[in-house]
Amino acid sequence: MRLRGELLIGRFDLGRRAFLEPLRALPRGETSRSSVWDVLAHSNGRLYYTTFFGALGSVAADGSDPRVHPELGAGLNELIEDPQGWIHATRYSDAPEDPARQTRGGVLVLTPAGERVRETPIPPAAGRFRAPKSLALDPQSGELWVNLDAFDAEGGVHYETLRISAGGEIQEARPAPPELHFAAFDRAGRGWFAESLDGELRLRVTQRGAELARASLGPREPLDFVQDIQFAPDGRALLALWSARVVVARLGAAGGLSLRELALARPADCVAPRGRSLLYTAVATRERVFATLFCGATVLEAPLPPD
Repeated sequence: MRLRGELLIGRFDLGRRAFLEPLRALPRGETSRSSVWDVLAHSNGRLYYTTFFGALGSVAADGSDPRVHPELGAGLNELIEDPQGWIHATRYSDAPEDPARQTRGGVLVLTPAGERVRETPIPPAAGRFRAPKSLALDPQSGELWVNLDAFDAEGGVHYETLRISAGGEIQEARPAPPELHFAAFDRAGRGWFAESLDGELRLRVTQRGAELARASLGPREPLDFVQDIQFAPDGRALLALWSARVVVARLGAAGGLSLRELALARPADCVAPRGRSLLYTAVATRERVFATLFCGATVLEAPLPPD
């Protein structure tokens, strides 16, 4: 936290299968004490990013017109865009540099100009500080699904799932189990929920609150986690797991889930010792799957299986 440097957003060209020059996100001459945590490629052509220890900002896709919003405060974590173009963000902590001063987490709604529309505070409960992580918006109801870490005074961590109304009210708080790892909604308004329960990873698909299908993803190994869900051009879901697995899932017309697992080969120096070389996200073109690995600047790839 004492060192300062340029704030960079990495870029990878899926067509050329090569890294591009990173974008410098801050105005000329400014530096940051934090790296980029999450990036949202907005439909307006700008890239929005969080830094957790610093401010939220945005930059045009060509690297011009950088903007920073310190007035929103620190501790912001993950970002999504809703159908109106507004941005939803989780605040993992309101005092990231000094946890002794933190009082709450939160979920924010922002305009594309970076103006705060509202913030739903997530206060402590049962003596636990509650830190929101990922969020997914149901386009049909406007409700948000949020998973969070809940820390007790002894340093233990518990897990909850929140359901927040379109107006920003907390409708439900569900303690684990199951532990919600990640949720996402597809173009048809179906919710894809990756969870763990009784030592097993599972995937559930819902619509308007009704469960359409569920399937097991196998035993949950130590340090494994479903980190992200994206959708291929043909509508299939791509689940990225820390363990360098990518699961390609299709919901059948008559119900039921079909799963295809990709084991992406990691470079020899990226085979995971404890706590590193984790897979973060996977995206697909019509022919190939690309996945980002936390091991320097590393992108893994494999053919997209036939549908």
